[in-house]
Formats: sequence, C-alpha cells, structure tokens
Amino acid sequence: MVRAFINLFLLLMPPLGALSAAVMTLYYLRDYTLSKAVKLGIVDGLLLSIALSLLLALLILMKRSIQIHRYQRLHTREEAGASYIEEEVFEEDASQVTSRAESGRSSAKETERHYILLMDYDVAFEVALYAIEVQRIGIIQKASKKRGEIVIQQRGKYVPIRLTRLSRHSSQISIGRMDNINAFIQAVKEKEFAFLEYD
Repeated sequence: MVRAFINLFLLLMPPLGALSAAVMTLYYLRDYTLSKAVKLGIVDGLLLSIALSLLLALLILMKRSIQIHRYQRLHTREEAGASYIEEEVFEEDASQVTSRAESGRSSAKETERHYILLMDYDVAFEVALYAIEVQRIGIIQKASKKRGEIVIQQRGKYVPIRLTRLSRHSSQISIGRMDNINAFIQAVKEKEFAFLEYD
C-alpha cells in the first residue's frame, strides 16, 4: 500500500507542479518583476503541488481500498449463497451434477481469451490496472498482485482477469467475457510497445 501511494504521488506531482508553478508565476507577475515572479512561482508551485499530490494520492487509494473492501463483502455473500446451492445440488442425481459442471467448465474456457505480453509480470499487472482505469472498462473490485488476479465489475457482472508469469520478461493475461475487450487490449499493447521501445 505504501509503495502504491509513493508511485501515485510521484506520478501526480510533475504535472501538478508544472501547472501550479505556471499559475503562481502568473499571479506574482502582477506585483513583481519577471525573474522574481518566476522564482516565487516555482517555489510556491512546488509546495502547492506536493500538498495536492499527497491529497489526491490519498483520496485515490482510499477509493480503491473501499472498492476492494466492497468486493470482498460481496464475494463472501456469494460464497455463502454458493454453499447453500451446493447443499441443494447434493439431492440431485450425481450424473446430472457432473455433466452440468463439465459443460460449465468448457464454456468458461471457450469464453476466456489469452494474450502473451512481452513485459515483466509486475509491470504487466500495473499496466492492466492502468488500462482498466484509462479506458473506463469497469470498476475494479479486487486487485491482488500476489495471486495475479484482478476482478472488475461491468454492468452488473464480474469479469476476472488473471496474470501469470511466463519468464523473467514475459507474462500471460487471461480475460473472461468482457465488454470493450478490444479497447482494453489496445491500451495494454500500446504500453507494451512503449516499454519495448524504451528498452
């Protein structure tokens, strides 16, 4: 959580710093010479951007943790409901249950898409979160880097996204049935291309 806060703070600070320095410089131009206004604007803009970046990073992380907490509550309710359904299923014929489970597994595998990413697992996880936020794919309900699992909510349904480490510099992303999957994949692939060019 601290690492995410620091990353978010460092991401927000440069644009906010430039914007607030420009605004403060314009403000000080009314009373001071250009060189003094620029110096005062940079110092005050830097201080203002630090405060704004801290506040915004804190608010964003609080919002994300609330969303994750809400998902966990919903998930425990669903598990409780699933255990009740399982008790009713035991009363049915065993062959019907087995055939239904096999057909459910095969249909889930058919709807899941897999993509190979030429980037480190940690970077791929952060890029997936970035693509979800930027493309407004859905609301992030769960994000576990340790498990390689992201769950988003889209129009009342939950969409699982799983990441697995293939090698030191490659990973695989598996996506369930998702609306706007092409926009999500395009955003991820653009970041992948940018990382490949950077190296």
